[in-house]
This record gives sequence, structure tokens and C-alpha cells, in this order.
Amino acid sequence: MRVNYLFGILIFFFSSLIAQENSNVDELLKETEAVLYIQPAEAIKISQYILSTTEKDYDLACAFFVLAKANYVLGNLNESAKFSLKARDISKELNDQALHINIQFFTIKILRQLGFSFLADTYVSDLKTDQYQNDADISVWLNAKLAQDAALSASKKGDFKSARENFNRAIPVLKSKKDTFSLNEINLELSRIYLSTHKTDSATYFAQLLLKDSIRKRPNSFQDLMAITQIANIYFSQNKFKDAKAAYLDAYNLSQIIPNIYYKNQSLQGLMTSYLALENKEEYSKYRVLQTLSALEVDTDRTLAMNSVYNFINDEEKAHSKEIIKKEYFRIYGFGFLLLLILVCGLLYNYYLNIKTAQYNAIWKYIKPIQTKIEIKETSKALEKSSIIPEEIELQLLKKLDKFENGIKFTQQEMSIALLAAKFDTNTKYLSEVINRQKGKNFNAYINELRINYIIEKLRTEKIYSQYKISYLAEECGFSSHSSFATVFKSITGLSPTAFIDLLKKQSN
Repeated sequence: MRVNYLFGILIFFFSSLIAQENSNVDELLKETEAVLYIQPAEAIKISQYILSTTEKDYDLACAFFVLAKANYVLGNLNESAKFSLKARDISKELNDQALHINIQFFTIKILRQLGFSFLADTYVSDLKTDQYQNDADISVWLNAKLAQDAALSASKKGDFKSARENFNRAIPVLKSKKDTFSLNEINLELSRIYLSTHKTDSATYFAQLLLKDSIRKRPNSFQDLMAITQIANIYFSQNKFKDAKAAYLDAYNLSQIIPNIYYKNQSLQGLMTSYLALENKEEYSKYRVLQTLSALEVDTDRTLAMNSVYNFINDEEKAHSKEIIKKEYFRIYGFGFLLLLILVCGLLYNYYLNIKTAQYNAIWKYIKPIQTKIEIKETSKALEKSSIIPEEIELQLLKKLDKFENGIKFTQQEMSIALLAAKFDTNTKYLSEVINRQKGKNFNAYINELRINYIIEKLRTEKIYSQYKISYLAEECGFSSHSSFATVFKSITGLSPTAFIDLLKKQSN
């Protein structure tokens, strides 16, 4: 009897210790969630402490998940990818379906950002299994998260109608589950969608919604940083360059407080292009150097993150196949790639900087915020009088040419000197003489410059044009073929159409 009594006391004692330990870990995990988006570095410290004090799979999965999210807030995609994949592996073996789904969708988001859509789609397929259909509540929430992922994928592909429909299916469930961060991501993506479709009022509404929620709940948070950056993008799209500059500067300062290297790079890019638009070359040059260094940091982290995912994929395959030789080969290959990357970073930086400088200098006149139509020479009394054209007729032709240049008839593919001469009620000899002497070029060069400057103006002022195919742009401005358009475009601007559009996109982003 006495033995049983002592045994009962021991059981109670150890049960109390275990309960206290679980309570401490739960409290620490709650603390990480409270500071995750404001002080991610503090969340990392707490999670690392949890990892050092527990061996329970549930606690380990939660701690790794917090580390993944905290590093995502800091813009460290490499660390975020590694920790999310670790958390996923552990959570697969747990009975906590909600935790596994949460970790799985976070991992899917990281994989899509790194371009591993095939792996992300595989993970989505894994979630669409019957094992979650037994719990109605989990099933409803899972379908909402699947709709959110489908919406983000559709938005990336430009299918904005499908994206909005999927978001509308996800939002009510996410609101009921109080999944604030997912709702904030949706508001941000909706703002981006409306900005892409030139609906700036709607874009501003969703960005302000995100910012108001941030100020009310967590000022100076990662959510705040996302909202301010998007508002700056909206200002820039409205050509409010001073407002955009101020907003980008706020985002830049906040990106250093949190800090987040990806949003730091975005804000520096925005500051650079804003000062370029304001024709402040000194500030533009200053931020161009900072943005180049920041871009190198982002590219390095992204490359390391992709390498980490590749290593994870390879390790997973090797675990199944047990091919030790192949495992060592890929490990050496990855290490060699990383070593090579480190060795050439210095050289690449100088090369990248020189190339960017050359590109900006080459097309400065085309990306300045001024009218980009070609400057047609005005009639000057000092010009030598034509020996074959009466002065009165020459002046009439020049007036007609000015009107022609201010219209869009030059975009007609059938436009020729004969057709234009007929429209001007003159002959080709007179018209050719006037264009050669007064414009300083032959008819073909004259028409080609008008067409190229027309399409450049469209690309600069109407963002939707940057999404069109080159063949459509060629047809739009009057060229009969893709190749002839590309040849003429490069001869005038010094860049191919694709390179020119990419540069404009980087500035607008």
C-alpha cells in the first residue's frame, strides 16, 4: 500500500514537471507570434532557445516555422526556405493537421517566389487528399487556403479575373479564422492587380486598408512596410514623383529598422527612378549605387535560397534511392557553384554597374519624363532656298508635315512617299526634297523615327503596352514584321525592344 502511495506521488511530480515545461514552451511560442512582424530578430532568438531546450516534434516544428516566418520578414529567403522545409518534414509526421497545412502553404509561397512552381504544385496536390475531408472545419479552411494560392498564381500569370474570384472565395473563411496576415497579403495583391489594370483608386483603397490596419494593430511592422511601398508605387504610376519619392524614403527607412533586404532594394529602386523622373542627377546617381549594391545582396540571397531548395530536393531523392555516389556529386556541385559565385561577385558587381551606366546613358533622352517624339527641325530663314521648289509650296509642305507628325497616320503600314505626296496634293520629288533638306534624312528614316518614338511614348505612358508581344508593338506603330521593327528600334535607341521594355519595367516596379 505504501509503495503504491509513493509511486503515485512520483507520477504526480513528473506530470507536473511535464505540464510546466509544455506551458513554458507554449508561452514562448505565443511571445514569438506577438513580436514576429515588429521585431523578427527577437522572435528568432526565442525560437532558437526553444530548439535548444526541447526535443518534442510539435515544439520543434513550431519553432522552425517561426524561424521561417521571421527570416521571411527580414528578407532572408535562403534561411526562410531552409527552416520552412525542415518544419514541413517534421509536421508531416504529426497529428496536428492545422499546423501542417499552415506550414505547407507557407512553404508553397516561398517556393513560388523562388520559381519552383513544379514543386509547389506537387505540395498543393499532396494537400488535396481525403485525409482532410474527415474534419469539416479543416476542410473548409483548407479550401480557402487553396483558393488563396490559386488566386496568387492566377495573378502572377495576368489572369486577374480568376484571381479576384478565388480571393472572394477565400476572404470570408480567412476572416472567420482571424488569419490577419493572409488577409493583408490579399489586400496587397488586390492593390497590385488594380494598379496593373490602371484602376488607381481601387489600388489606393486596398493599400490604405492595409496601412490603416497596420497603424491600428502593429505600427512600424512588416505589414506597414508592405503598405507604404505599395502606396509609393501608386504615386509613381500617377506621375506624382515627389510624393512617390517621399513614400519610398519612408519605406527605405522602415526597411532598415525591421530590417528587410528585399523591400530595401525595392525602395532604393523607387528612389532611383523617382529622382530620375525629377531630373535630379546627383541624387539619382547616389541611389543608383546603393540600389546596385542592394540588388547584389538580394541576388546572392536568392541564389543561395534556390541552391538550398535544390539541395533539399536532391537530398529527398537520395533518401529514397540511397544513391550515395549521386548524393556526393550534387553536394560537391552545389558547393563548387557557391564557391564560384563568391569568387566572381566582385567582378560581376563592376561589370553590372558599368553595363547599367552605359544603358542609362544610351537611352537617357527616351526615359526622361518629357515628350519623346522626335524633334522636327523648324523652318529657318537661314536655310538655303530650294532650286526646284517655290518657297510658298515649300512652306505649305512643312505645315502639312508638322500636322502629319502630330497625328498617327504614319503608323499605317501602307504609308509611302507616293501616298503621302498624294495626301499633300504634291509630287514625290517635291516632298522628298523638303524632307531631305528640312528634316535631314530620307523618307524611310523619317517615317521610322516617327513610328519608334510613337511606340516608346506608348510604352512609357501606358503600362499595359509593356505586356504586349513585340509583334503586336511592331504592328501597332506601322511595321510589317517583327524583325524589321526590332532592327530599326535598336538602330535608333541602341537597345533591343525587349531590353528597353525590361528597363522600363524595372523603373516602374
